[in-house]
Amino acid sequence: MNVSTQSFAIKIMRTFYQTKLRTLRMTFVGLLFAVACSPSVPKVFPEQAFISSAVKWDAGIEFINPKVDILFVVDDSSSMSSHQSNLAQNIARFLNQFVKRRDIDYQVGVITTAMGVHNDRPHLCCGRLVDLSGHRFVNSSTNNLVRALQINLLVGTRGDPYEMVFSPIMKALSPEMRNGYNKGFLRDDAHLIIVVISDAEDQSDKENHSEYHTSPISPYEAYQFLLNLKNKDLDKIMAYGVIVPVNDIFGCARDEEGVLPRRIEAFLRNFDKSGQNIFNLCDPFFGEHLVRIGEHAVRRLSRTIYLSRPPIVSSIRVQIGDRVIPNHADNGWVYDPEKNAIVLGVNVDLNSLSDNDRLKIFYNATEYVETRDPRPLSKRAKIQK
Repeated sequence: MNVSTQSFAIKIMRTFYQTKLRTLRMTFVGLLFAVACSPSVPKVFPEQAFISSAVKWDAGIEFINPKVDILFVVDDSSSMSSHQSNLAQNIARFLNQFVKRRDIDYQVGVITTAMGVHNDRPHLCCGRLVDLSGHRFVNSSTNNLVRALQINLLVGTRGDPYEMVFSPIMKALSPEMRNGYNKGFLRDDAHLIIVVISDAEDQSDKENHSEYHTSPISPYEAYQFLLNLKNKDLDKIMAYGVIVPVNDIFGCARDEEGVLPRRIEAFLRNFDKSGQNIFNLCDPFFGEHLVRIGEHAVRRLSRTIYLSRPPIVSSIRVQIGDRVIPNHADNGWVYDPEKNAIVLGVNVDLNSLSDNDRLKIFYNATEYVETRDPRPLSKRAKIQK
């Protein structure tokens, strides 16, 4: 065979194998499509995380100052005088859990259980933040902080005989009030804490034809309302009740004898199924319970830190001041990709932070963009189980 004939034969063979290879590739793609569309087998996804040309990155640093908005719902009916006094006397112990954490940005507001019926105090009803102290809510910059909050908590006992918990909460945090009378209290990027103080059952289920409320509200509806405020992120909401619970062991007087707070407890158990967020209004250790509520809330809001952008996990570095925190479930931090958040371990001490010991997170942020990957499809696909 001469050289020209041999060259021509090689071209024919090369064309043949290229055609076969294209056919095999098309068959492979068809198989992948069939596999991906079948409900009974794993789907196929491109391995974008390993395509360097598809990732933009830049250096990110986030200084963490947890924000929290705390709303007390205080029963202002005729049976609550001594309970309000007890609350005011012990509120400093609750507040101190937030004050001593210099990195926490907190706000505290108060509303009553009145919704307008038989009420001659429109400034103390209907979801309006109480401003008896001259402050609709208090924070770290409020002069005489503790005293101002004490004054706001002493709402008196001339409220509605129909105590409502869910209706005033939903009214106070409604768009109308958030953009009006209560403006500035509820922040989109803050955690939310609800603390109910009452000796009665919620009566938001009763028809009330006042201008403020027109339909019954169930415990689950109130829960869903709060959940929607925080984009369905339950980690950003906490709720506690200091009430006369169903299983009362102290013989605490109820506002209406024989009426148990089943609706309030059902609402609270949406946030803690164990019921450990329910406390007794007549417990002689009332003050210690307020401390426990504060401690639990501070732990919750400090342990999960949401990042503004998805990180390259291997680049994450967490520091408190100049101290590097290790990547460890209990003694350091882990990254939660579903929440795009850093979760601190239970043994990381955050209570001894000084003014200079800010929590900082360094990382390279990622942003996936549409690019053309030159690799064969067989090398770009990965079976996701």
